[in-house]
Amino acid sequence: MGFHVIVQEPRAIVGSIEMKLKHSLLFGDPEGFRDFAFLFVLLASVHFTQTLYAVPGALVPWTTYEAEDMASTGTCLGPGTNPNTVEWESSGRKCVRLAVTGQYLEFTAKAAANAVVVRYSLPDAPNGGGIDATLSLYQNGKFLRKLPVTSKYTWLYGKYPFSNRPQPTPRNFYDEVRTKDLAIRPGDKLRLQKDPDDAAEYYVIDLVDLEDIAPPLARPAGDNWLCVTDAPYHAVGDGRSDDTAPIQICINGRPAIEKERLGAGRNLPSYRGHQ
Repeated sequence: MGFHVIVQEPRAIVGSIEMKLKHSLLFGDPEGFRDFAFLFVLLASVHFTQTLYAVPGALVPWTTYEAEDMASTGTCLGPGTNPNTVEWESSGRKCVRLAVTGQYLEFTAKAAANAVVVRYSLPDAPNGGGIDATLSLYQNGKFLRKLPVTSKYTWLYGKYPFSNRPQPTPRNFYDEVRTKDLAIRPGDKLRLQKDPDDAAEYYVIDLVDLEDIAPPLARPAGDNWLCVTDAPYHAVGDGRSDDTAPIQICINGRPAIEKERLGAGRNLPSYRGHQ
């Protein structure tokens, strides 16, 4: 065919082939038909590729808002390419850091939602083990609620099997907090803000998910199931309490029970790696 395809803009490749194709067909060159077949396949593949990657990722029932795309008075970090940094573990290799009282992130809801998930990172405790803090959530300029956040289940160090003792090679920076029973309308302004009583040194935000979730399922009929929030298990499901023990006790004590039910809430099994 007399041409070489190199990596360049698809339109440029197609344009080059079109010129050769016109010349070949005009002067009766039989190889013009081979050019035509190649051009057809190339155009089809370009269309397929563009369609395939129009929306990256799986189809999910929530809408994701990247922190770096929000209005913010914080500091945008990244894109990061160095391992053992929070940017490296961030979606799109970017995130936003709120380190000064009053700094915020704000975005506009695109669809109705009743639940919010925030992917965040807090600093570790000086000797490891993590800290607890809060972060303020606002809707249309009005304070909505405090989000309970923690770093007790993040910050691993070193090589496998890892350690919780601070070292120069940290990883696993992020955790997520979820709050529900909200009433978010399209066009509402949502803000995450470090208020004076939000005591962590800094808050790194990767993204926020908004979702319109269904109500909790009703308790099943019959007696062949257990609920970990009932006595004698008493799981809390508040997203901060460690519910490992009640869940495990419930599982261990079910010789004739076919099902376990976690119940409404956010049950939080512990994982901190090896000490």
